[in-house]
Amino acid sequence: MAKFATRELKAITAAVLTETGDSYSEELSEAFIENFETQGGTVTAQQFYEMGTVDFTAQLTEINAVDPAVDIIFLAGLGSEFPLAVKQAKSKKFGIAATFLGGDGWDRPDLVDIGGTALEGSFFANHFSPDAQLSELGNLFVNLYIEKFEVAPNGPAALGFDSTNIVIEAMRRTTDLTPAAIRDEIEATQNYNGAMMLSRFDENRQAIKSLVINTVKDGKIQFYQSIAP
Repeated sequence: MAKFATRELKAITAAVLTETGDSYSEELSEAFIENFETQGGTVTAQQFYEMGTVDFTAQLTEINAVDPAVDIIFLAGLGSEFPLAVKQAKSKKFGIAATFLGGDGWDRPDLVDIGGTALEGSFFANHFSPDAQLSELGNLFVNLYIEKFEVAPNGPAALGFDSTNIVIEAMRRTTDLTPAAIRDEIEATQNYNGAMMLSRFDENRQAIKSLVINTVKDGKIQFYQSIAP
């Protein structure tokens, strides 16, 4: 998202708003700040909020005071609070024109219900979109999921599908079905292409995989672009 902000949106300045007490949101913000600055951007302010917050006056006032013309605001959160922050930021009281960016915590079916039209033009990274160009296996997954559940799959569903298939493929590649052998084959997985693309696992067994960027447009979450691993 830091690269997207600087290269796609031509952002120079950013503020960061983070759900505190949640290690994922805190570390996601740290990664964004580090990479945004590496890309040549300047982070002008960082504010925090707690789970359950409904009034973001203090945080938004501080962001406005530091730089009322900030280009983007990166908002990392997992709860239902952060769409309210966007809604308040775009209100007449604050009139913040910055583009909001987020991570996969934004993958919520009630996102637009909570944030309303204030979310228009926002972007967030996610694991998967059924509207991206998918492999044959990925399309099969989407079709079977819709057939069974009558809704399109989301990021967690795609992660579950691919994780299961990677384990199955690892088991097929070895005649020694012991935990250690299966583990080694999982670790050796390369160029898997299912709902998502997995290039490889790094030395820390972190997945080097594809992601998508979604946007909110016309009151809906819509696919914007894919990023290959």
